[in-house]
Amino acid sequence: MTHDIAWATGVFEGEGYIVLHPKCVSVRIGMTQSDLDILERMQQLFGGTIGPKSYKAKPAHWKPTWQWRLGRSAEVRSVLELMLPLLSERRACKAQDALDKLDGV
Repeated sequence: MTHDIAWATGVFEGEGYIVLHPKCVSVRIGMTQSDLDILERMQQLFGGTIGPKSYKAKPAHWKPTWQWRLGRSAEVRSVLELMLPLLSERRACKAQDALDKLDGV
C-alpha cells in the first residue's frame, strides 16, 4: 500500500461520498471541496472528472466549490477495493454495499 492510497483514503473518509443508484447496477463515488488541488490529486490517482459544484442558493461569501466524481464501474470497484482495508467500520460497510451492488448481489 502506498502513501498516496493512505492519504486518499483519509481524505475520502472525511469528505467523500458513495452513491448507490436504486434502480440500476450503478455506483458513483466522489468528493466536494473548495480546495481544487485536493481533487486534482484524487483525479491523478484514480481518474474521474472534476467540475464546479452548483448550488440552488449559494451564499455570496462562499468560496468556489468543485466536485470530483468517478462513475465507471471498474474504476469505482478498483478504488473501493484499494481503500476498503483502511476505511472506518461505517464507511467500510457502505463501500462493501457498493461492491455487492456492482456484483449484482
